[in-house]
Amino acid sequence: MLYPGMRWEFLPPPEAARRVLHLAGGADGQLASRRDAAATAVSWVHDPDKLVPTATNLWSLLVAEWPDYRATTDRDDVLAFRGEPQTEALELAGPVTFHGTVTTTGPEMDLFAFLLDLEPDGSARFICRGQQRLTATDPTEVTMSVGEAGYVVRPGHSLLLMLCSSDYPDFIPLTGTTERWWFATSMRPTTQTLEIGGRAGARLELTVL
Repeated sequence: MLYPGMRWEFLPPPEAARRVLHLAGGADGQLASRRDAAATAVSWVHDPDKLVPTATNLWSLLVAEWPDYRATTDRDDVLAFRGEPQTEALELAGPVTFHGTVTTTGPEMDLFAFLLDLEPDGSARFICRGQQRLTATDPTEVTMSVGEAGYVVRPGHSLLLMLCSSDYPDFIPLTGTTERWWFATSMRPTTQTLEIGGRAGARLELTVL
């Protein structure tokens, strides 16, 4: 029973450890144990007229439907970073956190991060997700929760991190202008840029057993 003033706290098991995967490979999109030595920038476009679709009919059906994101990861307005196939089971057991530096050509940007299980047949299944709205007209460091994962990535499967700037209709998108969606008379695409490689390159922090 939860009493007033109490709250649930989900803590990793005491034997859990931190594992860091670096976003690497430039346009090839890799999750790697070592970062690229040279810093580079990768970009994607948020177009309010061509929004990234929500994968399910209702957010509450995400686990029940367990949708396949493979078509979404192939979109031009999405970045996808793939890890190597697992040689043994990888047990995720706690917080997943994204660290990176982003910039947008718009007044604001939405950053959505999906951690997916890339199966040998090419399907990409949901593990966890996070999102944050940012004012990033100048390079902006972001530390964002991608949720809590209790999941086993089986041998032959790979982790896949998908980044995008809309998830419609679950989230009302930005217009690319200072106008809010409900009252907007115009919309325009914006470009988001992420730094990878180098000392401050983007990375994903996992809690594993």
